[in-house]
Amino acid sequence: MAKARLPRHVGRDKLMPFELQDFHDLVRFLREHPDWREELRALLLTQELLTLPALVRELAEAVKGLAERVERLEGLQQQMLATQQGLLEVQRQLAERLDRLEDGMGELNRRTARLEDDVGDLKGSVLEQHYRTHAYAYFGRLLRRVRVLEFREVAEILEDRLSPNERAQVLLADVVLTGQLSATPQPTELWVIVEVSFRIDRQDVQRAAQRADLLRRGGYRTVATVAGRQVTRGARTAGAGLKVAVLEDGRVEGWEAALDRALQGGEQASQD
Repeated sequence: MAKARLPRHVGRDKLMPFELQDFHDLVRFLREHPDWREELRALLLTQELLTLPALVRELAEAVKGLAERVERLEGLQQQMLATQQGLLEVQRQLAERLDRLEDGMGELNRRTARLEDDVGDLKGSVLEQHYRTHAYAYFGRLLRRVRVLEFREVAEILEDRLSPNERAQVLLADVVLTGQLSATPQPTELWVIVEVSFRIDRQDVQRAAQRADLLRRGGYRTVATVAGRQVTRGARTAGAGLKVAVLEDGRVEGWEAALDRALQGGEQASQD
C-alpha cells in the first residue's frame, strides 16, 4: 500500500515529502509532550481564539452569578408579595374592626342619648314632685292660701267649662294650684299653672302660656309659670314676650307681667 505524502517546507522555498506515518508520529509526540501542543496551538490559533476558553469560563461564572442574583431577587419578590398580602389582610381586619368600633360608638351614643333622656325625665319627675310638695315655699310669698289641686279635681271643675280636648291639655300640666291675691280690695282667686323642667326651654314657656289661655277661656284668672334649675336664653325671651313668669331655682322673674296678663284675661273671660 502506497504511503500518502504531504508536502512540507524545507528551508524557505523547497517542499519535502510528509508521509502519513510522519503525521501519526507527530500526534504521538504531541500527546507525549504537552508543551509541544501549547506551542503548536500558539502557532495555529489566533490570540483571540486562545483566550476564548477563559472568556467562556468567565462568562459562565457571570451567568451563574446572575442566575443566583435572579434567584435571590425572585425570593425577595415572593417575600414582598407575601408581605403585601399580609399587609392587605391586616388592613382588611383593621377596617372591619374600625367598622365594628364605629357601630359600637354609634350604639353607645344612642344609649347615652337615651340615658340622658331618661336621666332628664327622672330629674324632671323629681323636680315636679318637689314643686308640688313645696308649692307654698315658692308661691306663699306671692299668694295667700296656696293649695295644689289634684288633677281629678281639676277635671271635675273644668267639666262644664272646657271641651274634652281642652281639659286634656290642661291636665297635662305638671302642677296646677290656686291662691288668693291679697293686694286687691276683695280677695281675688288666682290659678297658677306650672310647667316644670330641669332645664327650661322655649317649648316649656309656650306650653305654659297655651294651657293658661285655656283656663282663662274657662273663666279663671290664671298665671302662666315655668319652673326649673336652669333657663335657656330662648326661654327668657319667650317668657318676657308671652308674659310667663320664670322660677329659676326659686328666683322669680316676670311675675308682675304674668299677673297683669292673668287679671286682664280673667276680666275678658268674665265679660264674654
